[in-house]
Amino acid sequence: MPIRKLINRKSELKALEELYNREGLRFVIVTGRRRIGKSRLIEEFIRDRKHIRVQFEKRNVGRNIMRLNEGIASHDGIPTPAFATFTDAFRYISRKEGLIVWDLEDVTEV
Repeated sequence: MPIRKLINRKSELKALEELYNREGLRFVIVTGRRRIGKSRLIEEFIRDRKHIRVQFEKRNVGRNIMRLNEGIASHDGIPTPAFATFTDAFRYISRKEGLIVWDLEDVTEV
């Protein structure tokens, strides 16, 4: 896949940086039309940061939790945990300062 240049996203990167540097746990959703560079923006932001990449499936909660468990295992270098809910998984993740989790799939509005 060719490397795409990030164009004119300074204000969005600044907003993400400000949210990232705030105290406490945050949950940020990046939305927008398809093919406008949401994934590229996030790739640029997380480039030198600790992160877990997960590609969730629409309407398949069990598989998505399993994928998040696998992402945690890969990131932490541990056997795959058995978190049964997103709450449990994110509670674990929230103890890891500065860790970013993001969904690779473009979100489309229904």
